[in-house]
Parts: sequence; C-alpha cells; structure tokens
Amino acid sequence: MLTTDHDAAEANDMAADHRSLLDEIVRDGARPMLTAVLQAEVAAYAARFADQLDETATAWWRATAITRSARC
Repeated sequence: MLTTDHDAAEANDMAADHRSLLDEIVRDGARPMLTAVLQAEVAAYAARFADQLDETATAWWRATAITRSARC
C-alpha cells in the first residue's frame, strides 16, 4: 500500500515562488502534453459525432481545425 508522510502545514507554506526547480521543470513539461491530450480528446469526441453536425457547425469546426494546425 502506498502511503505518504509529510507535514501538511509545511506543504501549505510552500508559495509558488518557493517551488523547487524540479517542480517547475515537471510542470513546464506537463503543460504541452496535457494540451495535446486534451486537443486529441476534443477532436475524437467531435469526430465521433461529426455526422450530427449541421453545415454551420461543420464550417466552424473546419475553421478551428485550421487555427489549431497553425499553432502546432
């Protein structure tokens, strides 16, 4: 069984500017991965229901797809 042993008061005292370098590196690395995963999830969801979109929604989706591809 996994357990943690830490002082809750000490953990709460860590302000954003006192985070360790490792914490910052991990967070900076996680952000783009989470962004990519969320974008893929939204695209898969939209593709799953693509047959239920009308012309207006389809045009919007195509326009946003162009915007998304330009960001990559």
